[in-house]
Amino acid sequence: MKNNRIFWAKALCALAFALTLTMARAEPAGNPDEVLERSAKAALHQKAVDIGIRVQARDGVVYLYGHAVNRPHRIDIENTVREAVPGHQVISSIEDSPVP
Repeated sequence: MKNNRIFWAKALCALAFALTLTMARAEPAGNPDEVLERSAKAALHQKAVDIGIRVQARDGVVYLYGHAVNRPHRIDIENTVREAVPGHQVISSIEDSPVP
């Protein structure tokens, strides 16, 4: 009886996983600019450097707006986005916050 429960629990988990993969593949990817924007935002969020940064993609170009804590932070943000969207131009309007 216990083995039967384990079998069904594993079967249900496998089915849920298979359905999740199917749903993920079925979701429309969106237009190319939306994909670029999502990729850039996800990379910034994953690296935790996205605070106060606005990302916009238009015609295959990624634009960055906002304020960075300092110059190294700005460069880190820009490099993170460039790595996330290889082959696409990244234009940064990020300003370094003034040093007090």
